Amino acid sequence: MKLSIKETSFFICSLVLFLSTIALDTAINISIQSFTKIIIFNICIVIVYQISLRKITFELLFNAFIFLFIFSRAISGIIYEDEALYMTINTYGSIEIDERVTKFIFSIYCSIIHISFLIGLLFKNNYSIPHANKPFLKKIFNHQIYSVNNNLLIILFIFFIPIQLSYINFIFTNGYLAIFNSDSFSGLIYKDLISRALYLSLPIAFIFQIKTFQSISKLLLFLIGLFISLELLTGQRGHAVLLGLSLYLYHSICLNKNIGVRRLIFYAFIGVIFIVSIDTLRSSESSESLLLIVLQGFGTTLNTHQAGIYFEENLRDMQNSFYSLYGITDYIERLLNPELGNVYNTRSHELLITSDYLGHKLTYLMNKETWLLGYGLGSAFLLELYIDFGKYITLFLMTIVLVSYKFYESKIKFSNGFLSSLIYINLLQYLLFLPRGSLSNFFPTLIFILLFYSFITVSSFVLSYMNNNINQHHDKKHVL
Repeated sequence: MKLSIKETSFFICSLVLFLSTIALDTAINISIQSFTKIIIFNICIVIVYQISLRKITFELLFNAFIFLFIFSRAISGIIYEDEALYMTINTYGSIEIDERVTKFIFSIYCSIIHISFLIGLLFKNNYSIPHANKPFLKKIFNHQIYSVNNNLLIILFIFFIPIQLSYINFIFTNGYLAIFNSDSFSGLIYKDLISRALYLSLPIAFIFQIKTFQSISKLLLFLIGLFISLELLTGQRGHAVLLGLSLYLYHSICLNKNIGVRRLIFYAFIGVIFIVSIDTLRSSESSESLLLIVLQGFGTTLNTHQAGIYFEENLRDMQNSFYSLYGITDYIERLLNPELGNVYNTRSHELLITSDYLGHKLTYLMNKETWLLGYGLGSAFLLELYIDFGKYITLFLMTIVLVSYKFYESKIKFSNGFLSSLIYINLLQYLLFLPRGSLSNFFPTLIFILLFYSFITVSSFVLSYMNNNINQHHDKKHVL
């Protein structure tokens, strides 16, 4: 965990720039545009330094996602010289935001970026060359699980491709917004179930090949690329992109692969093309410039934070439990009280007072009619923590989350089974999405992971037992 002189010097200089900006703003209240430009510059030099290390690391991706989700609208405001683009909430209503609120949001996220950066430097040995994972290779049962999973993967794709193509046609025919009111698509339940299974089955195959062969077959890469592409064509970029990034990061951790800056720029360019294409699909009827559409689209989560702080006292008054734990509390509540199923599936006053989801209450405060129609602002983990505990405890808890993750990450490359790696790949997706989602949502996913993996394991055990009996019977017959 020792820092080099270069690392220490850079971190101190970056931190001094950030703290000096805060001190200067406290003293003379600099303009929001100037404040934003300095903060963005500060974040950019941190990310550029991380890129120069030629490693795809969690903290690089984490900081890049914060920059993307929190600062995209600010960038549009700087490019078009219009601070109203990130100082006004125009989603489901119109609210002029005090510049102190926006400065606070930018400051707290810049603090988290520096915390993440420092933790990454301290845990840089996570990406050192790992020892050969011989215990994994020697576990014959891992090969049986891999075999069963491959057979399941084929079956899932046979059903997934026609259903997904039908769903894509449904979206193209009815428009992107039909995705939020897609009850008329008859195969939706099957599509969701098969997609969820593929989000686990593909990583299991990926884990085995990385642990066993230290490489990935072209067939598996094709299947992953096909799955992600078909998911992207529905206009839903989040889960598919996060799956690809989490698999790539797992690959980097296990194999310690350097990446050239040119290749990284190329990947980023391809990613931008995909993103722009999706936003073109989602905003085909908009008359605004494509650049503004993209920046404003990614930056909607800034509005969520601004609205959350604007309605801070109202949200605390409406609070039943911790917003930051709603994924757990709501899941357990629905499990213990099945009769609440209709309540959670219908926008109503009863849902508002039953659910601990901050997004419901926040959208209701913004525009009751819009919320009743099924629309929403969403939520964000940091905002949930802030409403629950205040800013200082929020920073402390975020630090605990990041440090705990890095300790878990350091153990992954030496794990001897699938489950810990499978949990890691899925947990990573929620951590990267923290600026725009809630960490507690991982709890229902964890339950599904355990159920799916139990099914694969039991199936593997049964088939292994049957094969052994058949072989023993064959051997006895041969002896006779």
